[in-house]
Amino acid sequence: GTGNLEWFLPADAYPSIYLSTLHQEDVQHCQRVFPGATVFQYDYLNDDVDSVFDDQSLFDQVRKKPDNLLRDLLNPDIKWIIFINPPFATAQKAGYSGASKKSVSETKIRPLMHQQGLGEVSRELFAQFLFRIRQEFAGKEAHLGLFSTLKYVNANNDQKFRDQVFQFGFEGGFVFSSANFSGTQAANPFPVGFLVWDLRRRKPLENQKMEVTVL
Repeated sequence: GTGNLEWFLPADAYPSIYLSTLHQEDVQHCQRVFPGATVFQYDYLNDDVDSVFDDQSLFDQVRKKPDNLLRDLLNPDIKWIIFINPPFATAQKAGYSGASKKSVSETKIRPLMHQQGLGEVSRELFAQFLFRIRQEFAGKEAHLGLFSTLKYVNANNDQKFRDQVFQFGFEGGFVFSSANFSGTQAANPFPVGFLVWDLRRRKPLENQKMEVTVL
């Protein structure tokens, strides 16, 4: 996007920031706003997926990641903070309304989720983001700050995803109304959360006490 999640970070943090975004015009915007940061055009659900999910070195294949990011990902001493506000689009089943969303989830990540028997959650783009993040940052000291709806925490359709993929340590967070976002329907608000997770601390969500601040 346009770097809203990083807007208030101090300028001396810019050399440590990697910003990836889907559209070239957003790359140009972020390069102006965050001088010294590494900004690059990237499709996280399709680019470099093969190199992330097989046993070959990240340097052995053609890839779109910048070389400095590849080197840092291989450095065990680096600590990571991941900020995302992933898209909430979901591919519609046959017979449902919303034909324009029919193929939105046809990415390189989706068949990998099917292979693990994750079912309907593989149609949801935000779940695909989390699926790749779990793989890409496995074993690294990393925290994930995630803006999203709360269905990955409590929806019945996401139970397989919680059982097999999303078993991270809850750190804290807050929830607020979707009505705060422009373009959402104020008459039908739903809760949106910003939750922080420790990716190295593996624990089923059912075994954790989760308390959040309501704003």
